[in-house]
Amino acid sequence: MIKQIEYGGSMKRITVMTSGRQDWGILRNPVRCLAADPEFDIDIIAGGMACDERYGNIVEGIRRDEGFDVSAELKWDLDADTAVQTAEALKLADEVLKADRPDAVMLLGDRFETLGFAQAAFFNRIPIIHLHGGEETEGALDNQIRHAVTKLSSYHFVSCGLHAERVMRMGEDPERVFVVGAPGLDNLHRDDLPPIEEVLEGLNLRRDVEDYLFLITYHPPTVGGEGEVEFHFLLEALEEFAGIFIFTVPNNDEGGSEIYKMAEEFVNEDSDKRVLVKALGEKRYWSVLKAADAVIGNSSSGIIEAPAVPVSVVNIGTRQKGRGFAKCIIDVPKVTDDNIVKAVKKSQSREFRAGLRREDSIFGDGHASEKIRDILKKVDLENKCNSFFFYEK
Repeated sequence: MIKQIEYGGSMKRITVMTSGRQDWGILRNPVRCLAADPEFDIDIIAGGMACDERYGNIVEGIRRDEGFDVSAELKWDLDADTAVQTAEALKLADEVLKADRPDAVMLLGDRFETLGFAQAAFFNRIPIIHLHGGEETEGALDNQIRHAVTKLSSYHFVSCGLHAERVMRMGEDPERVFVVGAPGLDNLHRDDLPPIEEVLEGLNLRRDVEDYLFLITYHPPTVGGEGEVEFHFLLEALEEFAGIFIFTVPNNDEGGSEIYKMAEEFVNEDSDKRVLVKALGEKRYWSVLKAADAVIGNSSSGIIEAPAVPVSVVNIGTRQKGRGFAKCIIDVPKVTDDNIVKAVKKSQSREFRAGLRREDSIFGDGHASEKIRDILKKVDLENKCNSFFFYEK
């Protein structure tokens, strides 16, 4: 556990649960902020992809790079059916929470493992602090999962006003819904990022003057869309450009392993210019994000973090449909190689790049973690599991 110095009042014991780089990259900033405050005792529990070498085993990075302890590693078969994995996450989290009994559990977003963690906390009558509720991703099952976690949660920290309205329309008490912005944007203020030259050298990549630098993350769509077909078109389109291509591995949704293999084959054709990375880590990821000519794929990072840099984004398919898109995002809902090529060319045009504005980001000012900390200092976590449908009388 992350032990804090004692202070005059009783500390609030909060367990933060992560299942991989997709949520730890956002949870990291609130964890650091809360851990530095003597009013909180923070515990980290990691499960699923977070503990697996195929997905970067971020537990090692949390311990090595952040100096945090991870009190429990919840491991299950990542090749099992999604329902089986969710059940296993629920079972293992239940065992940990029964033994530890924190004052609250902090969860982020919409993954099926997150739903298992949320159910475990709910059945143990432990209040849930939920980040990034109220959002829409119509091209993924994550959409319904996110809303289900919202209904199991006691406190809601959302990224913008529209998302707060959606959470309240689901019957959540407005006094428990807080607009704080996206915690991932807090990385904008970091001063410890490595130079991009150092990152590329560490990845054994050789960049020529004329080379583009593309950061590519593509996850399988789980509602509509054909992941392998779309990814094939993406790879065909990339052949039209001279550049450095940094792929991050897809998650373990259905179809992810096939996309992983296709990416491996593609990067092996030119290992001086292409790389597939299991987990860049927050420092390297943000260094690449800030230096990239474009972010390409269908990751939420292209919708939330990239516009705050700002950097051009090519969003492929419908996985992120329903989110608010900043002006730097070029949407390609009908996926063909020609459409992707046109979008990438547009993203690199002088006219388009001249219009990039950080102010177009709708997800806050990069100080979400401090807002979360200050609010949690004031809220009462005792007996806050019951959540009734709120309506104006």
